[in-house]
Amino acid sequence: MIDSIQNIRTFKIISEAASILTSGWIDCNWYELGTVATFVSWNEIEGLKLRIGGRTTTKFNEKFQLKGHIAIGLGDLRIKCLSGINYSLNDNYLKNPQHQFYASLSRRTLFPGQFLEKLDHDNFLLSFNPGISDKMLLIHKFKLGYLNEFSSGFSFDLKYENKRLKPLGNLSFENGFGHKDYHINTDEFSVKLRYAPNEKFYQTKNGRRRITNKHPVFVLKHTIGLEGFFNGEHDFSKSTFEIIKRVYVPLMGHSDMNVEFGKFWGKAPFPLLQIPIANQSLGYQKEAFNTMNFMEFVNDEYLSVKWTHFFKGAIFNKLPLLKNLKVREVVGIKAIMGRLTDVNNPEIDKYLLKLPTDLDGNPTTHILNETSYIEASVGVTNILKFLRVDLVKRLNYLDEKYEVTSLFGQRGLGLRFSAKFDF
Repeated sequence: MIDSIQNIRTFKIISEAASILTSGWIDCNWYELGTVATFVSWNEIEGLKLRIGGRTTTKFNEKFQLKGHIAIGLGDLRIKCLSGINYSLNDNYLKNPQHQFYASLSRRTLFPGQFLEKLDHDNFLLSFNPGISDKMLLIHKFKLGYLNEFSSGFSFDLKYENKRLKPLGNLSFENGFGHKDYHINTDEFSVKLRYAPNEKFYQTKNGRRRITNKHPVFVLKHTIGLEGFFNGEHDFSKSTFEIIKRVYVPLMGHSDMNVEFGKFWGKAPFPLLQIPIANQSLGYQKEAFNTMNFMEFVNDEYLSVKWTHFFKGAIFNKLPLLKNLKVREVVGIKAIMGRLTDVNNPEIDKYLLKLPTDLDGNPTTHILNETSYIEASVGVTNILKFLRVDLVKRLNYLDEKYEVTSLFGQRGLGLRFSAKFDF
């Protein structure tokens, strides 16, 4: 009976549509097209952006995977592209723990301060952006790396990156004496050490997803920038240390906590410093500050704390109507404190690039003062088994000099949405 069902045309169509919806990739046997959500997007600088890309599957080769895409913005008519290869030292590049070499060459655009682990920067969901987004970077990058994971949960990732950063839109690289730079070149070597004991994965047909457990995850990363190694223009180093932990609370669900500390050594222009991860889209991003604008703050020392608690129905299950709907409650708070030392402060050293301003000369990038940036959220998950809605409130830095969006007449208030299947 199962064989008969799988041969029915209608079932095949529904099955393939479900696969595309959940993975974002269109299966074409030895290769996949995708991701579907990046085929069409829009932003203020590039205008309507069209993109096509793909990656090979194990049916093409089990030892290595090829991937790439090409895109063009109809507003700026610049070609963006990526080509890359992963070569596995295992029998199959899907095998865990992973052991591989990887390399890529890319020309991509990016909003400074935007970092997405699970979404591509060209995802159409990021087109719905109520904030100001008139400053971007065009980044030419060559990347070469080596990743080795062990069954104990320990892994290390060695990487070399050569980057050229160019300003786009209303972003300019100009120092305090009026001299303009048209690009920033860097040569960066980095090592990332990660320890995740008893970590398990959900294996898809062409990738994997980590399954969070009760054990803490420790991540230490150190990067060194060298002047003159190839065409690098700056000597610097930066370090980050991150702890990720899930805590289970009997009868009250669980909490996900993330604590991160970062330090920058040396002198460098502001695009190379620590810019907090921001989110201006309507989609909720757990890694980002969801009411902060792109490149709104910059610092070279910081400490961030993020906490989210999932009650898993501990409250709603006691309310008859909500109990029948099987929706669940979630609350969270995120904070970051930091500073910009004198050596990297362009108000003190005029040879440094000035922090960005709007067209009227008003600052759009600020320095965190003695007060931590804080935002809080309350939300409902499991709506129709997949939808999550959060009401997010920015609790400070609400003065008129900050570009803050409003909802219901309240500055710093916003709605964010996300999708995740939960049963």
